[in-house]
Amino acid sequence: QPMAQRAHRSAGLTRSLTLLWTFVLASGAILAAGALILSSLLGQNFREQILDDTARGGRLFSASVLTPFVRGDRIVVTPAARRKLVRTVRETEFTSIAVWTRGGRLLYSTPGVRAPRSLRAEAAAVARERRAYAEPTTVTTGRGRARQSERALEVWSPIRSTSGARPAGVVRALIGPHVLDDSLASTTRTTWTAVIAVFGILWLALIILVRSAAARLSRQNDALEERSRELTESSRLVEASLLETIET
Repeated sequence: QPMAQRAHRSAGLTRSLTLLWTFVLASGAILAAGALILSSLLGQNFREQILDDTARGGRLFSASVLTPFVRGDRIVVTPAARRKLVRTVRETEFTSIAVWTRGGRLLYSTPGVRAPRSLRAEAAAVARERRAYAEPTTVTTGRGRARQSERALEVWSPIRSTSGARPAGVVRALIGPHVLDDSLASTTRTTWTAVIAVFGILWLALIILVRSAAARLSRQNDALEERSRELTESSRLVEASLLETIET
């Protein structure tokens, strides 16, 4: 019977320890899933923030470079303006610039880069909504067999008129995808490093707590077994004394 009791206690201890380490593994899986979700949400927020910053940059470009070419409520693209836009493309990270009237008529496009007619409706919508925005896009370059598609960052911004009542036109600028990719890569690395560090520390702390609890359970079980052996020995001595008394 004492051996059966010890076996029962040992089985109970084993089950308790198994449950504790199962809890640790389950917590690790939950923390990993939480890290993935949090990193994904933060990455999406960072992406939107980068696009918003790029849109603000497009609005500043429109105000500083294109507003001087506005006459009243319309844009006048003079030869000097064309030369300035060509220099802008050459000296900045812009790869293409196209200027549209608020009605969707193309006034200027960077030499060698064709602005699709399908963008007329988009240009008119930007002028109507008076909202600058940036978004990733795919640009088709070349013709015939040399035709290929490449990624780019598209920035739309309204051009203010002199009166300020309504935009004089809109500008569409293209930027290489590295602006978005590099920023996202940097923020993603920083985010993953921070998330892994925080969640790793939490899981390590949980492991330490579980190891401490497991050690405490083992010590309690050892003490209980020692007490059980002492009680068993005391019971044996009492039984032997009783037998001697009966014999006497």
